[in-house]
Amino acid sequence: MKFSVNRSNLIRITALFLFCVLISACGAPKTLEALMSTEEAKAKTQEVRDSILSQNCEIYGDYSMEVSSNDIVYKYYYLSDLSDENIEKIKKALEDETTWSETINNIKDEIEQTSSIRPSSVTFIYYTSDEKELFKVRE
Repeated sequence: MKFSVNRSNLIRITALFLFCVLISACGAPKTLEALMSTEEAKAKTQEVRDSILSQNCEIYGDYSMEVSSNDIVYKYYYLSDLSDENIEKIKKALEDETTWSETINNIKDEIEQTSSIRPSSVTFIYYTSDEKELFKVRE
């Protein structure tokens, strides 16, 4: 099992989110939440979720993206069959990752360029399958 943070997945998530923003940008909403509340954006968000889970089926049991006002939260739920040892390895890999700030700022920049709305915050939270928080980063 791979325990490092997969940057290509984060970039893919951002690209798919930006696509959601682009397809629903009619009427120039003032918040990301308003932008993401259209039926098209909801459908595309479901497609993003399905894609992430199918591409990472050996790692994640669930994934969600929540948007409130201009705050975005990405939530990842690891598979249920993780041992305590594997949970500790994952937690350490996430904590030791040194590019969280760069990744989050890139996401904010890309969303702002695409939608003219800068996220107030971007949060990544990783959970065990029983919803115990392993790691959280927010900027």
